[in-house]
Amino acid sequence: RVPRRKVCVADEQCRRGTYCQPCDQNGVNYYTCQEVTQAYMHEKLQSTPPAAAISAMLLFVTENYLVSLEAAASSQEGLTRDPRTGAISPYGVKPQLAISALRDLEKSFANIQEATVAGANSASKSGASFILSGDGRFIMKSIRAEEFTVFADRLVEQIADHAGFEFAECTTEDPPLCWASHALAHTSLVVPLLAFSNPKNNEYWTAMPAVAQMRGFVTSRNVTDLSPWGTVHYFDTKPLPAKSNARSTFLRTLAQSGFHPKDPRTHPAQTLQWNNLNETLRKDVELLSVKTQEGESQIDYSLFFELYQPSRNVHAPGPGCISSVGCFRQDKGVCWVLCISIIDYFVTYGPMRKLESLFKGGKFNGYGSKVIEMLDCSFDQVMPVGAKSEQLERSKQNTLLRLQFPRGDFVDNQKVCAEYTDMACHDLQISHCDYDKNHIVYVAHNFGRRVDFCTSHWARRAFVVAQTREFRDLLLKSGPGTLPKMLMAASSPRSVC
Repeated sequence: RVPRRKVCVADEQCRRGTYCQPCDQNGVNYYTCQEVTQAYMHEKLQSTPPAAAISAMLLFVTENYLVSLEAAASSQEGLTRDPRTGAISPYGVKPQLAISALRDLEKSFANIQEATVAGANSASKSGASFILSGDGRFIMKSIRAEEFTVFADRLVEQIADHAGFEFAECTTEDPPLCWASHALAHTSLVVPLLAFSNPKNNEYWTAMPAVAQMRGFVTSRNVTDLSPWGTVHYFDTKPLPAKSNARSTFLRTLAQSGFHPKDPRTHPAQTLQWNNLNETLRKDVELLSVKTQEGESQIDYSLFFELYQPSRNVHAPGPGCISSVGCFRQDKGVCWVLCISIIDYFVTYGPMRKLESLFKGGKFNGYGSKVIEMLDCSFDQVMPVGAKSEQLERSKQNTLLRLQFPRGDFVDNQKVCAEYTDMACHDLQISHCDYDKNHIVYVAHNFGRRVDFCTSHWARRAFVVAQTREFRDLLLKSGPGTLPKMLMAASSPRSVC
């Protein structure tokens, strides 16, 4: 590479952190490798399209940060904050790891003309913009100044420690597979590789991996094969009572896809995969729930689900994912793979958010607990031990199952998840509801592949319907002044819905 202040003809010839720029010395015009001034960078950005302009800014920041990291690597000192550019990276806690990651990022955005704004409707509710790298492996997202401050002042070190980046076994010569594999294996958080700012223009950006493409790369071990499991369907969800357009669709899809890790009849590998994933998710939520001295924690983040239907059975999908029962047993339907990440976690529970929560049903109160509750309600649905199923009719029009459920805590506790399970099961129908002191009985109409997910939800509903009808009938028969008789009669087996 051409050293600084030496003659050049193109940017590619210059050492990292310098560019080939005009030089006028003693009346002679020629080009030399020079560090880029802010005025030159501003002029360059003004003449390029928006996506290309931001990509050029990213490359400028990345190249200078890499210079600092290479110096830090020789002394084995961490560098999460670049003194040259003010950029931040949690991977910088181990320079060799950061160099591997940032070189990968740099390569992905190398051709700035290939970078694209992520669709006409890419802006989120917060007004954020998204820019995709030419190969689709990385995303740049604009964030607010206060979010940048939260990441820079607090989260960057916490995430680096939480994900064990300091102990990653990567060298500066390792391929990008190393940093990506380590990140996926240690956290469900989508961790930015880089965050940088231009406060004068009120610009704040993060650069992060496109999680499905990163997962595909780690799975295939081939940067040209980013979709080894085929097309992915995304669901960006939040817990109740926060608004979430994808939540109902996701739960309806989940109910039909064979993810029942708490079912004692499922394949042991599915249960093990969920136990590992669930443990990782809970640790990540716990990290985001840690309060500052001002009593502020992270809120309003999303559970980001990726659903794949691979062309082959996937028995071991890797960290962050779980295989459906159909991947292990052909009689249980097709094979699906579901992966879960946590995204958009820079928002804190500050004064304005507390005021918003007050007027919107406490939607941010105990946000971490709400996230865990949504996970539990989504993946705990099973037919309990002791439940019995009898097929009454099977035709093109109808499949009727007579279901008998043991009464007890399992059915009673369904009221905790009723709002979630209702999203997946509300359109189904039942009949012939009955109960006694030991059992709840009803007939399920055309539950299809939702039978394992929805039968407990409807067992509770059947019990409520049967009780309600019994009380109504007793009231009509007994007339006024007979409440004691009604209460005595409520303990006897009755009612058909």
